[in-house]
Amino acid sequence: MGRGLERLCYKNRPFVSSGQVSGRMMMAKVFISYRREDSAASAGRIQDRLEREVGRDLLFIDVDGIPLGVNFVKVLRQEVAKCGVLLAVIGPHWLDVRDEDGTRRLNNPNDFVRIEIATALQRDIPVIPILLDGTRVPKAEQLPEDLKELAQRNGLDVRHTSFHADMDKLIRGLKEALFGAPQEIKQEVPPLSASTPRREPNAPDLAALSAAKALFNKAFKLGHSEEAIAVYDDLLARFGNATEPALRERIAYALLYKGSALGKLGRSEEAIAVYDDLLARLGNATEPALREHIATALGTKAIALGKLGRSEEAIAVYDDLLARFGNATEPALQSRIFGALVAKGVALGKLGRSEEAIAVYDDLLARFGNTTEPALREGIGWAKSARQRLRNS
Repeated sequence: MGRGLERLCYKNRPFVSSGQVSGRMMMAKVFISYRREDSAASAGRIQDRLEREVGRDLLFIDVDGIPLGVNFVKVLRQEVAKCGVLLAVIGPHWLDVRDEDGTRRLNNPNDFVRIEIATALQRDIPVIPILLDGTRVPKAEQLPEDLKELAQRNGLDVRHTSFHADMDKLIRGLKEALFGAPQEIKQEVPPLSASTPRREPNAPDLAALSAAKALFNKAFKLGHSEEAIAVYDDLLARFGNATEPALRERIAYALLYKGSALGKLGRSEEAIAVYDDLLARLGNATEPALREHIATALGTKAIALGKLGRSEEAIAVYDDLLARFGNATEPALQSRIFGALVAKGVALGKLGRSEEAIAVYDDLLARFGNTTEPALREGIGWAKSARQRLRNS
């Protein structure tokens, strides 16, 4: 990840407006620019994740909201003028999408995407290329004059196989820029006790949620370290038995990030135990966000087992994931299903169980063979090739 993305700054200037509203910094919007023919599904997935993290009001994504009869060039420029950062979602066909007459869209001065990005570059705000599944930042010579500077902007790789981890990097920068950097803990957060003031039934415990968020931010800033693990443990000790949805989601995040930190430190067995802890605590949750975290825990646990050479156990975990979420229609869970089928097929192939691996690839193609999502199309092609190699062996 480039330095520009880590701080979401350009030339060391934060993108949040310096204007004051009631003593607070104005919150700049995030403009998501994309081509429907190239990356509509991925842009929608990115939008869904960002909405949950920063709110719908701070996002602008589509031209559908432009009223009929108005000057769309003027409206687009006005919308970009309200934004503090533009995310340019770039897939494999972004450069070469063409009009009906065969003219490359980017060569048209009235092309939506060109207007959006050129306006942002002229304003000298951060323009972050979001590079889908290995796509590269276009070279200056491939771009019209008013877009050439895009080639010099730091980008973020967002891959199907690591979507949530990649988005976490982006979200961290956006949150720091939109809401201010996470505050250091100035004093120890007092534990909840019987003396905690009573609340109305079903009212959120804002003090507890604030304390949990503060601990999580502190751990997140410590990265994959022993110190971070200790802070996640502190968070779990304080709030691990909470029943409120917001705190339950924070618990899930803490467990996932603790597991990730342990894995990065080479402590795979402990990481697996943490994912098992998450499943024991939250495995029966029905909230959409928690269901996604459960699927993530299962997939990551299976990967850890595979790295330890415990392929049979990994396959069993993929089967568990498919049994729980195999009929899910949510895009995030569909992505987990796709990844589980691919990984299970690979694991079976390595064990010499070719017929079973072929059956898994057949299942994958039956489920996703007609998908139009670019991020999945590459995986579909790979699965077809893998199935054919197994049949020929």
